[in-house]
Amino acid sequence: MSNSSPEPLVSLVDVSLGFGFGDEVTPVVQNVSLDIHAGDVVALVGESGSGKSVTAMSILRLVPSPPLVWLGGEVRWQGERIDNKSDRDLQAWRGRKVGVIFQEPMTSLNPLHTIEKQIVEMVQLHHPVSARQASAKALSMLERVGLKDPATKLKSYPHQLSGGERQRVMIALALVNEPEMLIADEPTTALDVTIQAQILELIADLQREFGMAVLFITHDLTLV
Repeated sequence: MSNSSPEPLVSLVDVSLGFGFGDEVTPVVQNVSLDIHAGDVVALVGESGSGKSVTAMSILRLVPSPPLVWLGGEVRWQGERIDNKSDRDLQAWRGRKVGVIFQEPMTSLNPLHTIEKQIVEMVQLHHPVSARQASAKALSMLERVGLKDPATKLKSYPHQLSGGERQRVMIALALVNEPEMLIADEPTTALDVTIQAQILELIADLQREFGMAVLFITHDLTLV
């Protein structure tokens, strides 16, 4: 038997990041290396302001630059370097290969569009399907994440949903294209303890169902 391990799905190699203000750059992340294999669940734990989210979002360059400054290192996807790719090239990864659950869904969901419109746009961005087909997939995904009366929720706007319902919509948005990896950025911060447990259980169930890797970001070691 071979002792060689398969290529990691994602590798961060000596990644260093900073924030620039004028001519000054303040380092915030220094020499972070991390391997995530297919199907792994990896927790990135640290106190607020320690650079957890900045590190994770650097995988897909989701933090605006400026102010973010790339100070060194590489990000690789199955051995292929992606940190130096254009935004257009990275669209193939964002949402399709890597889904993201953001910390506060109310600021991540568009308040002017229905839940249906937002999920349909995400599907059609990566798949050549009709609006009707994308809508059917959106409804199926809302059912899968446990939303009650999903047909009604599909036609709703974000402000018409509770915090727990919005978080389930964010999970549906992140997973509707069945990505290989999920970044969950403090996904239960704004929720009460009971809803927190439900959301964590849901993420664990979906991780097993889809066989995807999960990078779970939190400051709470108890959650881990």
